[in-house]
Amino acid sequence: MKRIVQFLHDIRLESKRDLKKFIFESGCEMHPILVEILQLAADKTRVYGVKSPLKYDAPDSLLTKIDPNKKCIEHHWRAVKSMLSLLEKRTITGNAAKELLQKTLDEFQPHDAVLIGKIIDHSLRIGFSVETAKTFEVALAKKFTEYSGELDSSWYISRKLDGVRCIAM
Repeated sequence: MKRIVQFLHDIRLESKRDLKKFIFESGCEMHPILVEILQLAADKTRVYGVKSPLKYDAPDSLLTKIDPNKKCIEHHWRAVKSMLSLLEKRTITGNAAKELLQKTLDEFQPHDAVLIGKIIDHSLRIGFSVETAKTFEVALAKKFTEYSGELDSSWYISRKLDGVRCIAM
């Protein structure tokens, strides 16, 4: 199973918007929380009252390094959301909030801890947003044989060449 952090890393490295969208959509099929992560990281109205103590320029080796004694974000997303909620609602503040954040980060895989820190600091920076994923889909042509029985004399068909309607043949 490809990890969420790897999907985000692949999106960040890709320069073409369509390919970013493809990677994002394939990631969402495997990890429904991917959309939530993007929304939380992008929503600057959510203020958590703390800054992540982690450095973000983590080497790519963190993506493959797995510690069997630590949690992964895919399986413990509720715990992360619960912590974010406590911080956002100011249920816990000051040093207690910093200690809760540090304790939570220490429990997770290094790459997941960096991701949690980026969510808190709103610094995901992958060149892609949830709004980009919601752009309209292009109407693609279907085979005529699929619809031939549904057409009657009220339908008109015109040819297209490279997306442009032909005016003369």
